[in-house]
Amino acid sequence: MLKIKRIAFDFDGVIAATDKEKRKWLKEKNIFISSTDKTCFYKELRDTFEYDEIDKMYKEMSKSIFTQQTMDKTEPVKGAISAIKKLSEQYEIYIITARPNEMLEWVKNWLNKYEIKNKVDKVISASNKDKQDICLKNNIFCLCDDDIRHVCEDKINTRILFGTNSKEQNYSNLIVTNSWNEIEKILNLPKFEYKRK
Repeated sequence: MLKIKRIAFDFDGVIAATDKEKRKWLKEKNIFISSTDKTCFYKELRDTFEYDEIDKMYKEMSKSIFTQQTMDKTEPVKGAISAIKKLSEQYEIYIITARPNEMLEWVKNWLNKYEIKNKVDKVISASNKDKQDICLKNNIFCLCDDDIRHVCEDKINTRILFGTNSKEQNYSNLIVTNSWNEIEKILNLPKFEYKRK
């Protein structure tokens, strides 16, 4: 069967449970936040720290977390592997990650470790690029990300905010979900047949 529909997922926090390693790093500094994506990190710490301190802390955490050693011990988000295997039967799967190009090989090695590298059609770096613009360029109709800043604009047909219980109702056509089981259900609905606005 010819797969003409393309969907894209963020890697960290959506497929790979990097947030667990981030929380360990923050716990060592006695810092506890509800979500470890970049937007929440800055937002939740701004009442306690100055912006420059938060920025420095985020960069230090990233330097510690986004390493080959951390990747080797990072587990998948619950349900991610089986869902990607199923979804790859009807969609072309893209991964769009904020990780720079030099880290993409680590991502591919991790995908191979969990036997889904051959289920993913392409891994793209969004370092210094807008993820939805990448989707438009590559004819991707759906983007799933755990950071609101990547899905708040209404540039593509379907945007899924993953891994939160909050209901972000202020954004047009945004779907909020907390599990891969829900993602599977959403993407199997007939209304998500490929179409452009």
